Amino acid sequence: INLVLMLMRDIYPQSTKDASLISSLALIGAVFGQLLFGFLGDIIGRKKTYVVTGSLVLGFTILSCFAQHFEIFTVYNWLAICRFFLGIGIGGEYPLSAVTVGENTKNKGKAISIVFSMQGVGSFLASLVFVGLLWAEIDYDLVWRIALAAPILPTAIVLYMRAQSEETEEYKANLQQIENDPDGKKEAIKKLFSDKKWRFYLIGTAGSWLIFDIAFYANS
Repeated sequence: INLVLMLMRDIYPQSTKDASLISSLALIGAVFGQLLFGFLGDIIGRKKTYVVTGSLVLGFTILSCFAQHFEIFTVYNWLAICRFFLGIGIGGEYPLSAVTVGENTKNKGKAISIVFSMQGVGSFLASLVFVGLLWAEIDYDLVWRIALAAPILPTAIVLYMRAQSEETEEYKANLQQIENDPDGKKEAIKKLFSDKKWRFYLIGTAGSWLIFDIAFYANS
């Protein structure tokens, strides 16, 4: 989106507020998405929730490509709304990707690392797509729309595969355990948040991820 916004300055009048709003709303939406879909993933299952987050990403990516510019409702207003709901979907992808991949393989750490390293690959490919479109010397108004449309096909393929997949065995086993011993689940959660050892691991994991994101997203 940063590359798109730079190009759009040559097409539509753009204020600092416009660019900041579009960039920040996706991140704000991501916070809501993480909390909402992380919770729903435990309540209604990984598969159903994973399909919803993928659908949000796909749907609002498509809508972004068709953003129109009017005097009252500008192209930046359109993109800002799309980016917010797109961010909610992306935010949901975070916890669901980690837990779904982790519950489908024995080597959880390796699998999750591979999944999240694809962010870097995707960011690099996005830049190549953008540069390639500029080299093609096509109309600037088409360049940013095609650039935003580039993820549509792979997202649709992944969404189809998710819809055909089964719920993770670990989730089904945990669900059965909760049904058999509901009080045991409450005690486990209570112990998780009261044990100082787990607080240390939580702060260490979340803190290192925060530092990584500050560097990664600021420079991407």
